[in-house]
Amino acid sequence: MKIERTNQTSFGAIHISNIRTISKNIQPDLQVYKLSKDDKKFIKSLSESIKVKDLMPDIPFYKLDVWQELFNIASWQVLDSRKTGVMITSNKKPCGLMAFTPSHLDIICTWPIETGKKVPFAGTALMKTLFEEFIKREKFFLTLNAVTNGPFSNVSKFTRLGFKQTGGENYLTSMQTNRNKILEVLQDLNKSLKTIPVESNRNIDLFTL
Repeated sequence: MKIERTNQTSFGAIHISNIRTISKNIQPDLQVYKLSKDDKKFIKSLSESIKVKDLMPDIPFYKLDVWQELFNIASWQVLDSRKTGVMITSNKKPCGLMAFTPSHLDIICTWPIETGKKVPFAGTALMKTLFEEFIKREKFFLTLNAVTNGPFSNVSKFTRLGFKQTGGENYLTSMQTNRNKILEVLQDLNKSLKTIPVESNRNIDLFTL
């Protein structure tokens, strides 16, 4: 499904930035959008069209069910007016959703745009967007709950991004990082991913849109 600004999908999200891979094998830029309740029809259409079982047929069905459930949750969390909802695209095709508050990541979910092929850096680019927004605010701790029964090891991924385990139960691991660690991780991420703000939206605050 490609982004089309039509009455049928009602996609009116704000294009915040592009994220470019800094490497010898340059991937196409990823585009970051801020969503709102006005994008309800588009997200509904997206949720009806994305079937992770078809996109990743080689993953065990019980793990795909968790992935599909995460996607379904993300598709309504990003429209919650109490949270910031973000979508990332590759070649104008949605490949990730994220919802967060100033100090907590509620959910992050990415998916392939081609069968069997994950979009390189989609999840990392979303986390970089979150970190860049976090450091604008007067907060010190950032928390999340990592799913442990999904198709991939979320705990290890978040650990590499500076989070530490603080507890958990029922297939969820509570994790936390802090401002100093986020600044350190961002310095490392900047070596591989470059955030390019859209000219008309420089220094935009995602919580005030």
